[in-house]
Amino acid sequence: LEYATIEYVVRHHFHYISTDVNINDGLNQKPSPAELVVETTLKAKKIHDERLVAQYHQMQRERLKARVVDFAWSAAGSVLGMAISYGIGRMLIGRQQQYGAYLTEREEH
Repeated sequence: LEYATIEYVVRHHFHYISTDVNINDGLNQKPSPAELVVETTLKAKKIHDERLVAQYHQMQRERLKARVVDFAWSAAGSVLGMAISYGIGRMLIGRQQQYGAYLTEREEH
């Protein structure tokens, strides 16, 4: 935060000095070389910052997509595990009931 604040103050201070100080005896009709440099630098910085913001947003979208995919695979794995557990449980219950019916039938004879 301190670095950003210092950078902001310095940039605007030099911009003020190069644009608002009357170098040509109050006429200031033509931009000075310092003004041109500052203007070009600020434009380049603005373009660079816009690119950084765009890249940041792209990375955020990619991270969100990755999290959604990870959550989807996790949920699918959980559902599959529950389905397998349910199937195995039903199968074991069915075998127990068949074995109980077999024992009951055997006792009757």
